[in-house]
Parts: sequence; structure tokens; C-alpha cells
Amino acid sequence: MKALLSTLCVMMTFYTYSIAQCELLVWADEFDGTSLDTDKWSYQTGAGGWGNNELQYYTDRADNVTVNTGFLEIIALEESYMGADYTSGRIRTIGNGDWTYGRFEARLKTPFGRGIWPAFWMMPTDNFYGTWPASGEMDIMELLGHQTDIAYGTCHYGVSNDHQQLGSNFTLSSGEFSEDFHTFALEWTANALKWYIDDNLYFSISDLDVAPYEWVFDQDFHFILNVAVGGNWPGNPNGATTFPQALEVDYVRVYQHLPDIKIQGDDYVHTSDLTRTYSLPNVSGSSYFWTVPNGATITSGQSTNEIQVTFGSTGGNVACTFSSDCGTETKSIPVEVNDNFWQNPDFEEDYAHWTNRTSGGGAATFLIETTDIQQGLQSAHVDVTTAATNPWDIQLSRSGFSLVSGTLYTLSFWAKANTNGVQLPVAFINPNDFTWYAGSTYTLTDTWTNYTLEFEAPASTEVLFNLDLGSAVAEFYFDDFSFSRSNLLPVDLLTFSARQVPNKNEVQLDWVVTNAFDAHFYDIEFSSNGLQFEKIARINGFSSGVTEQQYTFIHRNPVSDINYYRLKQVDLNGDFMYSPVIAAEYTKKERPLVFPNPATEYIYLPINGRTTLTLYNATGKLIKEDIIEGNGNELYDIATLVPGAYLINCIHNGQSQSFLFLKE
Repeated sequence: MKALLSTLCVMMTFYTYSIAQCELLVWADEFDGTSLDTDKWSYQTGAGGWGNNELQYYTDRADNVTVNTGFLEIIALEESYMGADYTSGRIRTIGNGDWTYGRFEARLKTPFGRGIWPAFWMMPTDNFYGTWPASGEMDIMELLGHQTDIAYGTCHYGVSNDHQQLGSNFTLSSGEFSEDFHTFALEWTANALKWYIDDNLYFSISDLDVAPYEWVFDQDFHFILNVAVGGNWPGNPNGATTFPQALEVDYVRVYQHLPDIKIQGDDYVHTSDLTRTYSLPNVSGSSYFWTVPNGATITSGQSTNEIQVTFGSTGGNVACTFSSDCGTETKSIPVEVNDNFWQNPDFEEDYAHWTNRTSGGGAATFLIETTDIQQGLQSAHVDVTTAATNPWDIQLSRSGFSLVSGTLYTLSFWAKANTNGVQLPVAFINPNDFTWYAGSTYTLTDTWTNYTLEFEAPASTEVLFNLDLGSAVAEFYFDDFSFSRSNLLPVDLLTFSARQVPNKNEVQLDWVVTNAFDAHFYDIEFSSNGLQFEKIARINGFSSGVTEQQYTFIHRNPVSDINYYRLKQVDLNGDFMYSPVIAAEYTKKERPLVFPNPATEYIYLPINGRTTLTLYNATGKLIKEDIIEGNGNELYDIATLVPGAYLINCIHNGQSQSFLFLKE
């Protein structure tokens, strides 16, 4: 066994070294067409200064963004347009090109002239740590048009009202950046950023350099290319500035090491829309083999870099075994299927999918609480230190979802304040013209309380949800939001019971339903305290005309001495209602991780989800590889093995466990 472990260590060292030296071209735009590739880029348009008192109006016209003869040009013009005196272009890859870690480069020739401000930069895709600058910014190239031999590289970070930045610049030994093309690159790893011009390293930072602030450069970022006119940093054009001015782009490329490549696609799927697309980079000469959770179907794309998946009633891992010149690796993304329209409703991912704003003279700090929580590990804590002119001047908000006219919805959430009597207005509004659709004002107490709002949507429209916090100096706490269709159906349960299976680490649920009416499925929901429930399984229903039907579900390895369960019955239209809550006492039966040991024909392994198994004999020889799925102790056949000692390695979501056993 000592020889086996030594061999494995040598193999892992070689594998790690080899992968570290190998980069794959995972994304590129060579601009060989005749128009902008809108499968890779989207336009940002409008005026308003863009936070820097800029003067241009960004358009989506070919006058400002053009592709021809292998080059992209972003062109700034002096012209009267939509109330602005200048026009230009600004494009980005958000949703079409989003990455964490790699080498990001572009070959550029820059414009010139006072007041001209070209940039090649990256912004966070999801604002995981909060709005700018909290989630970071990485500027690969910025240039001031009156300093045509100097280029700047910068990163921005910090917290609300406390902007921090680190950066440096590079000066050409001769000539100007506007005279010829130069390659600007950023190399980004888990704890460092390095800036290059023509492969000359001129600035770098590590996670230690931003202390005591959080290192936020560990989430997806996307590209932005633009040419601004005027602004706080470059100043405004003067009489010597000539137009048009163009940023010329030969190419934009992204390289990644194999371990940094990840599947792109939604990790949260609502039951009303179960079809999604998942992809890996389209790397020349590579092969792809996809797997999906039980109940899901690959409707197109198997053996290619992109598949379309239609999910069933439950989620799980979408995975792909990806083979390239840099090796073979299995990538996976865990996907949750849920009827709550809101992802991260409980702040377990900090403020991901939430936004905040402070204006009107108000001041507030948006924190994540890890001790005073209602459920889970975290809650939101908003400390309003200065009241604002209006309640809506300090907000915690959600956007990017829609209402369907005539549909009933229920909002449910937990909240409290640091003192009794604090007023909390909430509202669903139109994000463009601020039309009010629904809302209420709640009087908070200093203890966690559940609040609900049920309403019928007056229109089919995109909507913005706001918590308005600006009325008074107070501390607000929020947790466990749910926004879903309202409960409409009767549940005709004849029986619903739960009991521990004798001599097993299992609780068995049984229920009988009568008077069927096209029940689509049943969600089994679990709670360790009888208050906050989570879905643990889904079972398909039965068709109309069945007078009575019995169901059984086994919950393996519950976590508490007393476990609470309820059923959520959902019909074909998505309407649902809950059953009464029932409880089951549970005493854990201790077993070894691998049993029996020694074994003859089979062993049980602790499997949690989709797991890759590799089996070695006592000399370190690989005997076989398998993929197994399960949720608890799963049977594994060893009948064909010759007697002796074996090591079995289990890999799930990048985590590895190894077990020794004897075959008799």
C-alpha cells in the first residue's frame, strides 16, 4: 500500500505540473466578418455621463462600431445626436463571454487627442459582492488621448462609499500607441493579477496587496471595449482634438488552463421553464461527452461543446468529460430545479442576484450576518446610519424577473429590526417608468417575523422588487425570501405518515390521495425545526380518473433526532398547495464508511450524487473505473475481483475520498 500511495503522489505531481504548463484558446474574435458578431458581443447605448461625466452618446450604429477586413473599429464622432455633442461605441460580452481566471488579451491601435479615452477592460458579470466597486473591476488598457505613449493598467475594489484602486502604467521606449498595434494582456489566477504590454510584465498584485479588503477577483468577469469622449480623468476635447477617432482591434482572445475551464449555463431552473443550454469552449480537436441528472433529457448537442437539456422534476449535476491537447477532465455544474422564482433568496451567496443603492443624502452599509440568522448560515444586515430624503433613496432590490397578467403570486420573507416599530415599505414596480403593481408597508419588530404579500398581477411585464429602507436610522435584517405562484388547490389526503425504517438510517413517508385531478407532481419538503422547509425530492403524480393512489418515499440519512415533512402538490398549470406538517423521530444507526469489510461479493460506499470511482490493487495498478450515482450507502459489486487488498477512490464535485478494503 505504501508503494501504491507513492506512485499516486508521483502521478498527481506530474499531472499538476503538466496542466499548469498547458493553455487552451477557449474564446476568440478575429473580426473576420463584415459586421459585429452579436453571438459574442452586445451593445451598450445611451448618454448620461456613465458615472464619469463623459460627453458621448453610445450608439449601435455602423457609424460608431464597424467590422471590416479583419478589424473592429470603435469610432468617436463629433456630431449632434440625441442631445449629445459626440457619439461613440461601447460593446461587451456579458452573457456570451464570461470567465474566471485565464489570460485575456487584445491587439489594439489606439486613438489620440485630448479628451479621447479608449479602454479594454473587464467587469463582474453577477456583482456577487455587491454593486461597484464592491465586486471589482479590471482595466487591461486605458489611455488618455493627450498621452499617446503611456498606457495604464488598474484594478478597482473596496466597499460602498470606500473606493480603492491599485495600478501602474507603461511608457513606450519610442513611438506612440496610435502609430502601430500593440498587444495588451492580463493574466488572472486565483490570487494574483499581472499586466503585460507586448509580453512585457509591468505591474502585478496579489490578494495580500488588497488587505484588509476582500479579494473579490474570484467570480466571472466579461469584456468591455469602448471609446469615451471627455470625462473626469481625460478632461474634455479642445480645439486641437480632431475627429473621427478610432480604436482599432485586430483580435480579442482568451486562454485558460484546463482546471479553470467551466461549464457555462444556468445553475437554477424554475419549474415553469425547464429547458436550458449548457456549453464548454469549442476547442479545436477536443471531444465532449455529457451526462445529465435522472429525469433530465439531452435534446440536442451530445458529443459537441453545447447541449440543450430539458429537466424533469429534480435537479442534479450536468457534467461533461472534456478531452483536449491538455488532457481529460470531467467538468460539472450543480443545477437546482425549484418553484421559487428567486435564486439566492436566503443570502447564502452573499448579495448575489441582489442590488443596493444609496442616494438622497442617506447613508447605509450592506452587510452579511453570520450569527443573527433565521435559517441557514447567513442573512442580510442593512445598517442605515443616516436617513434619506425618501424611503426609496436607500434600497435593497431584485430585478430580471417578470409577472404574468392575472396570475396570483405570493411573496414571503423573514425580517426584523433592531427596535420595534420600524416601517418597511416593499413594492413591485416597472423598472422603466416606475409604475406601481403591488406592495405593502410592514411594521417590524425586534424578533424574526414572517411577512407575506399575495397579489394578482395587473399586467404581463418585467418587474423590479424594492425594499425601501431610507425612512429612518435603523438596522434591518432579512432572510429566506420566497416568490412563487399562489397556493390554489385542495389536497385530498387520506393518510400521510412518516416512520424510521427498522435497523436502517432511513425515514419512510407514505401517503394516499383520493379524488385525482391531474396532479403533476409532489415535492417532498423537509425541515429540521418544523419552520423552514427545503425540497428534497419530487415524485410524479397521476392522471384524472384514478380514485385512490398510494405513494412511498425513502429519506436516507436524515440530519436530526426529529424530522419534519410536508407535501407540496402541484398541478399541470403550476398551481400548488401544502399538506399538513408531520414529524418522525430518528435514531442514527452507526455503520463503518465501507462495509462489510472484509467482503466477498459487494461493499456499500458512502455516495453523494454523481461520483467517479477508481479502483487500484495492492501494487497500485488501476483495475477499473466506474461512475455511480446515489444519496447514501450504495451497493458496489466486487464479485469478480481476486482476493486481496484494494484501494477505491471516490471523486465528487472535485472532492476526493479514499477507502481500503479486503476482498476474501
